[in-house]
Amino acid sequence: MKIKDIMTREVVTVSPHSNVRLVASLLGEKSIGAVPVLDETGVLVGIITESDLFIKEKGIPFSVVKIPHIFNQWVEPRKLAAIYKEIDAHKASDVMSSPVITISPDMEVGEAASLMFNNQISRLPVVENNELVGIVSRSDIIKLMANQ
Repeated sequence: MKIKDIMTREVVTVSPHSNVRLVASLLGEKSIGAVPVLDETGVLVGIITESDLFIKEKGIPFSVVKIPHIFNQWVEPRKLAAIYKEIDAHKASDVMSSPVITISPDMEVGEAASLMFNNQISRLPVVENNELVGIVSRSDIIKLMANQ
């Protein structure tokens, strides 16, 4: 089976200049785990996952890198204003992962699953002719397995 048979075609995206608060809102409101980042010309330049909002590179909390580690401060309401101010100071380009591993819509599902496993990632943007045409997640593959 091919990726084009299971991928999500309507993909929520953001620009590199999008505010991180907007990214967090989209992830929550749409119940999605990631948003691809497209430049002004529609080219995929990065991806932001839920994990990117909490942990950046090699397990270092954002409080050390760019954004406060929200869970460590969330329980103290007096710190919320500072957290929101810090989040508002950052753009998608500050937290996105780049370069992005992408796949073709004609790739076999098994090959994509191996790519996810070997790279320890949960989602793969699907690109055709330099255009984002979909996204596939581990849960899409698991659903396929369950229905076979």
